[in-house]
Amino acid sequence: MVVVLHDLNLAGRWADTLLLMRDGRALSIGPVAEVMSAENLRHTFGVTAHVLLHPDHGHPQILVSTDEALP
Repeated sequence: MVVVLHDLNLAGRWADTLLLMRDGRALSIGPVAEVMSAENLRHTFGVTAHVLLHPDHGHPQILVSTDEALP
């Protein structure tokens, strides 16, 4: 099944494989733990992100710095 989501926390919770895209191009694809990194999120969205593991289920949770805007 392919699902398109813009909610990274929801995608990280339920997906097995993630594909990050920008301007119609694939930038990173693979397992959630590898793709959902601060570096990939900065490169894809131009934001500072903190990737934490949820204490209940261990899936990545994204916190984005509020003092930065998309380019």
